[in-house]
Amino acid sequence: MKTRQVGSAEFRDHCLELIAEINETRDTLIITQSGKPVASLAPLSEPSRRRSFLGALKGSVIHYDDPEAPAIDADAWNANR
Repeated sequence: MKTRQVGSAEFRDHCLELIAEINETRDTLIITQSGKPVASLAPLSEPSRRRSFLGALKGSVIHYDDPEAPAIDADAWNANR
């Protein structure tokens, strides 16, 4: 992985091309202003893949034979006091 420096004016003029180049070469770009480094542009280590929330809980629900039945006896909750 190489590091390359580019001035802020050049970065402004060629921003999209530089981003595409970084994505392809996986190099780091240091952006300078008046010769001093002010920012760094680097590729992500691995593009994040967000899981769809649709189906995210698939398989996590327990099957009940009688879903309307109480989970435990009322006596266990001391509900009859």
